[in-house]
Amino acid sequence: MKEVNMSAVTGHRTQSAYTRHVVRRWGDYFFVIPSLLFIFAFLIFPILYNIIISFQDVTIMNLHGEKNFVGLENYSKVID
Repeated sequence: MKEVNMSAVTGHRTQSAYTRHVVRRWGDYFFVIPSLLFIFAFLIFPILYNIIISFQDVTIMNLHGEKNFVGLENYSKVID
């Protein structure tokens, strides 16, 4: 009697050992990546951007224009 390849009969492909290894090892990271992107986009990037902006001469009128570097002058204005 001839053996029948069940994957050909059912239309399902069997996973290779490499694919199973990748899914087993990296599968959990695929669930974490979207949350890390969200945290970076809405928490870390704005904080870093505001730190950079705090050392520049920025007003509402020149948000998109040239921003001059003023160093700690903005902080000294707040303290005075």
